[in-house]
Amino acid sequence: FKDSILVFPRCRASEHYSVRNLPETFYRQVVDNLCSEFSDTNIITLGTKDGAYNIENIFKNYLNFVGKTNIQMLIDFVTCAKVVIGGQSAPVKLSLLQGTPTYIIGHEKQRHVIDENWSNTKVGFWEIGLNEYGNFNNSDCIQQIMEFVNENL
Repeated sequence: FKDSILVFPRCRASEHYSVRNLPETFYRQVVDNLCSEFSDTNIITLGTKDGAYNIENIFKNYLNFVGKTNIQMLIDFVTCAKVVIGGQSAPVKLSLLQGTPTYIIGHEKQRHVIDENWSNTKVGFWEIGLNEYGNFNNSDCIQQIMEFVNENL
């Protein structure tokens, strides 16, 4: 799965962490747009069974690995990927450590772009407020994601 585009559709159930869940509809739209625009590239969703949306779609270049990987496989996928997209969480931090260009949606831009981007990885960031995750669906953000992916393929 070399040169694929990874999406981490984070969705945690616990009350403490669920505040940072972006809506499933947002991730579906991102995946659909990526599959349409980059039809010759594998678009892969990854995450744990209990920590990510299980997104299905009909595109031939889409692979859903939610609940089907372990931490080593996640690192391997990230290392071989061209671009990673996701809300701020552990998997996007792993992609930054591996030097894979990463687009993050979250509320801690300074932390992820500068303070804890130890490998100085190229990163795009859409900043939202901590209380804005649940109702987030911004077409401008999706457009920026698409531009970021185009710049890094």
